[in-house]
Amino acid sequence: MASPGPERPIRIDEVNGFFTYIATIDWTEKWLIGLMMFHITCFFLIIVTRRSGFLQAIIFVTLLLSVYFAENLNELAANNWQTFSKEQYFDSNGLFFSTVYSTPVLFNCLLLLFIWLSNLGAAVSDMRKMKMNAKKRAEEKRKEKKES
Repeated sequence: MASPGPERPIRIDEVNGFFTYIATIDWTEKWLIGLMMFHITCFFLIIVTRRSGFLQAIIFVTLLLSVYFAENLNELAANNWQTFSKEQYFDSNGLFFSTVYSTPVLFNCLLLLFIWLSNLGAAVSDMRKMKMNAKKRAEEKRKEKKES
């Protein structure tokens, strides 16, 4: 049964400070622990699939789509918070949802971009090395032809 907390969404002007707001959250609620586990699982899934661009692209698009629909998810959660939460955390502007859901998802997307840019840099470096080696071999063949 839900505790007697605020039944209406919290307005953004009712929040005095971000860290004060975060400190008021009961981080031991099962759904918040599950959400944290989701973010950790996504992080490890990104690390495990770092060699598979296709899987990472699917993860990236899925995560970005979930952020795109975050406003709708926040509204859905605000309307049904009694079924999974002890308190009504879901404010009308989505500060709570952005803090606990969208920000970690966007950090995971940023990690994906970092991995892709790192892989791209390594591929460009390998390409330059192959090009230099091919040029060196072509020059050696040219020298051999001149000598013979």
